[in-house]
Formats: sequence, structure tokens, C-alpha cells
Amino acid sequence: MRKLFALLLITFISSCNDDDDVVMLPTLSTLEISQLTKTSASSGGDITSDGGGTIINRGLCYNTSTNPTTENFVVPNAGGAGSFIGQMTGLNEGTTYYVRAYAVNSAGTAYGNEISFITIASTAPILTTVEVSLITHTTFTSGGSISADGGLPITAAGICYSTSPTPTLNDEVVNGDGLINFTANASGLVAGTTYYVRAFATNAVGTSYGNELTFSTLPATLPILSTRNVTLVTASSASSGGEITSDGGALITDRGICWSTMANPTVNDSKISQGSGTGQFEGQLTGLAKTTTYYVRAYATNSVGTAYGSEMSFNTLSIAIGDTYQGGIIFYIDPSGNHGLIVADNDFATSMPWGCQNVSISTSNAVGSGSQNTTNILAGCTAAGIAAKECSDLTMNGYDDWFLPAIDELQLIDENLIVHGVGNFVENQSYWSSTQQVDFTAYAWDVRHRSAFNSQKSWVFMVRPVRAF
Repeated sequence: MRKLFALLLITFISSCNDDDDVVMLPTLSTLEISQLTKTSASSGGDITSDGGGTIINRGLCYNTSTNPTTENFVVPNAGGAGSFIGQMTGLNEGTTYYVRAYAVNSAGTAYGNEISFITIASTAPILTTVEVSLITHTTFTSGGSISADGGLPITAAGICYSTSPTPTLNDEVVNGDGLINFTANASGLVAGTTYYVRAFATNAVGTSYGNELTFSTLPATLPILSTRNVTLVTASSASSGGEITSDGGALITDRGICWSTMANPTVNDSKISQGSGTGQFEGQLTGLAKTTTYYVRAYATNSVGTAYGSEMSFNTLSIAIGDTYQGGIIFYIDPSGNHGLIVADNDFATSMPWGCQNVSISTSNAVGSGSQNTTNILAGCTAAGIAAKECSDLTMNGYDDWFLPAIDELQLIDENLIVHGVGNFVENQSYWSSTQQVDFTAYAWDVRHRSAFNSQKSWVFMVRPVRAF
């Protein structure tokens, strides 16, 4: 009997030890999501029971579908019971994911509760429009302040504006001078017009706009200009002009000078147009009467009307090029309007040499040098019958101060008289000047070809005396 009891006791103890060796699946929970970004997130697990067996693997599994397993994306973690953390990386932004913690022992794999989360998505920028300032007839300044870039780099920023509400990039655009807080200056607007403006900013997601502002450009006014001094006054012409310093906010469509023999001339009197736009301009008054007082003003016209510069007055001269005057014909008047040069109205009867070949004489070619050239020739050459001496000895029409003209004076005679058929010059002849080239040649003027040439001083050409007044 005692042997039977002992056997039963041994059997019972053995049976109890077999039940203690049974391993169950672990028990665990999934931790809440943390450190969420566009492409990553953190979670973890808390293993509250190892199921009676050693935890040989643990971690996170996740997927874009529910009930993720270790067959999906896995973030492994070192074995053992307790809590653990893992980070999921390489995620797609703005995407829903499902995650569960898992733990593995000899009994198998157990999963914690499922948690879902959405990665952060990039957005278009957020910004405000800066108040409009520095408003003129045609310009203004605004800008923007970007408070959020939407998680992506700003690739463009500026302002857009229109005469209609809600302007976009399809309207007028001015790029800003920065990508966070920026300023933009707009130009080319129409005076007296209402505009709408918004700041904009662009990233890879798209373009956002700031709040809309509205303003009006300054109304257009008459241009502002001045009249330039009158110059180059002759018996029949003068020069003047103007300078437009402000277009009044509207395009200058016409500008010029107007004149009259009455004060305060307008565009209804004589005028000459000098184009459009601002800045300086100049023109010539023509067809004027001799010895007459004229009044002149610059004018400028825009959409508002015509404005005038200050009034200038001047008197035309009593003499003009081509006039018969003091023994001959005027071919040059100096800037004073009171002095100039006169050429005799006929040639000497015969042609003659320049004279004194191989004698060097100091002469000039300039207008106004003929008289001194003649004096120098006579001082260095005493030969009779030469061009300079015949001119110097001449008394004609009550005047005895004639001289041989310099080559530039002959050119002026050609330009101002000969080409107009004035002065009785012979077309196929050449005329001596008082300008030497070298010691054995001097310059003459070819009427037919309208050009200067040099010739030996012994050759004979026509001579036309000149005097000053």
C-alpha cells in the first residue's frame, strides 16, 4: 500500500512539471505615434508578458494596408521583454500608414494593437501682402511676407496686379527682391486708375497668394517743361527748344516750339513739332521777317492737354546771308548777328597767279583769317599783279579794305551763294584762296566740283575779293 501511494505521488509531481513548461504567445501593446514628419514616424511596443518563453525578436511592422505583419515593412529591435522604441523611415508624405508592435518567442509571433497615422504633407506657402506705398502716376511699391514655406523651398515670390480684382500670375507680375520678406516696385501703370495687388509665393506644390489690396494711381496732370534760350538768330531764322521734366503721369504725344509776333504764342500759331516723350529737344524757327520781335514758348501735350514753358522773346536781324550789303553780298554772319563777311559781286576782269613760288608764307585756312593771310602774303612777296596785291589795292563800291579769301571762306561762299546761283561765279572756273599749302603751292576752289585743290603758285586762276563788316 505504501509503495502504491509513493508511485502515485511521483506521477502527480511529474504531471505538474509538464504543465509548467508550456510556452504561450507574448502579450504586448503598441505605443502611440511620436516624432511625426513628412517621411518618418516613431512608435514602439510594451511587452507585458513573454508568454513563458524568451523573447527572441521584437519590433514594429507597418504598411499602407491594415493589419500589417512581419511580412510587410519591419523595424526590428533587440529581444527582451519590456518597452522598446523604433523609427519608421522612408515614408511617403501625406500618406496613411498602419503600425503594430510585434514580439516573437518559441510559441510564435504576437502583435500589439493597430495604430494608424498620416505623414505630414507639403503644402503651398502661406503669406500676406505688404501695404502699398510710394504711389505715383505710374508706379507703386508693395511686397509680401511669407509665414510658412509649406515644407518646401520657395522658388519664386513677388507681386501680381491688375485693374480687375483677384490678380494672378496671368496678370502683371513683378518679382520680389527676396524669398521670405520681399519688396517689389511696379512701373508702367496708367494715371488715375484703380489697381488690385496680391503678393504670391511658389514652391513645388503650387502658388499661393496673399490678401488682396486695392489702390489708385495719382491722376494725370499737365506736363511740366521749360523753354530753352533762343540762339542762332538771323534775319529769317532762330533756334530754341525745351526740356520736359515731368510728363504729368501720361504719355507725351507731341512736343515742340511755337512762336508769334504776339505774346503768349500757342500751338494755334506758328509751330514746329519735335516728336514725343520727355527730355530735351530743339528746333529751328524759319520764315521769319527781318528786324521783327518774336515770342517763343516750348509746348508739350498729353491726354490732359497742352502745357507751355516760359516765354522768350528775340529780335531778328536786319541783314541776312545773300543780302546786298556794304559793297557786296553777305555770305557769312557771326554769332553776334552784327558782323560777317561780304564777297564782291563780280570777278576781276583777268585771271592771275598766286605769286612768289618757293617762298614760304604763314597762312591759315579758317573762316576769318583771309585778311591776315593777305597781309602776310604782301609782307613776304612784293611781286606785282598777284592775287593778294590786286585785292588789297582794290577800291570798289566805296570800300578799300578788300582781301583774298581763305580756303574755308571760299567754301562758305560756295555753300551759301554759289549753289543758289548767287554772286555771278563762273561754273567752270577755279578761284585762288589766300591759304598756302607749301612753299611752292597754294589752295584754290574748283567751282564745278565744289572742292578745294592745291596748285603751283605760278598758275593763273580767277580771283574774287572779300571784305569784313
